[in-house]
Amino acid sequence: MKNKIFISLLFLTLFVINIPIGFTQTPDNNVDLIITWSAYNFYPSNYLGHPLATQYTPIKLGLIAIQNNKIVDLSRNQIIWRINSAVVGNDLGLTIINYQNNNSNDQLLIEASVMINNQVYAKNIIIPINSPSIVITNPAIDDNNDIYGGQSYVINAIPYFFNIQSIDDLQFTWYVNNQFATDANKNVLNLEVGIPSDPVNNVISVKLYTRNKNAITESTKNTIYFTVLSPRQ
Repeated sequence: MKNKIFISLLFLTLFVINIPIGFTQTPDNNVDLIITWSAYNFYPSNYLGHPLATQYTPIKLGLIAIQNNKIVDLSRNQIIWRINSAVVGNDLGLTIINYQNNNSNDQLLIEASVMINNQVYAKNIIIPINSPSIVITNPAIDDNNDIYGGQSYVINAIPYFFNIQSIDDLQFTWYVNNQFATDANKNVLNLEVGIPSDPVNNVISVKLYTRNKNAITESTKNTIYFTVLSPRQ
């Protein structure tokens, strides 16, 4: 009985003071894959979000493997890339791939698989495909889109996610109350507001059509309405 108590106390002592007694911790051999992507199109320099992909947008894809909190060197591993189930890349160390999106679908299914230590690991993500857009700056004095009569306002159009090199690649066509606006220079409209003669019918519509000169199917439109108030006293 005393021998059993002594052995139990010795085992407990070794465990508490953390002396190895034959137990080993099994390392985490799981591999986590991360797919990164970047869309290369036009957006304002002060835009801080993730650029959205549109049709025809060049997309750069990247693959990172993490094992035991360390990045795995994949330079000698076979990597297969699929987009919407079609193989678009298959080579050793193919961690980066460039893809020209000519797909008209509203999303891309990106799949990457890699062989590591005779085991295949795979990852997939979905990239939504958006449409280019135009934001018209609003010079209104309040949330009701009110502006004063007898004044001029500068309205800017800010393009997002067109597949262009510069804003000069876009054609801007402005209309004020459905009449072609002559006081416009590219993405800037000088809006001259007259004094309303009718307190009821005092709404001005500003419509803008924007298209890519190099890709006629890439276009968008936007309309904003203003309520004209009597001139400030």
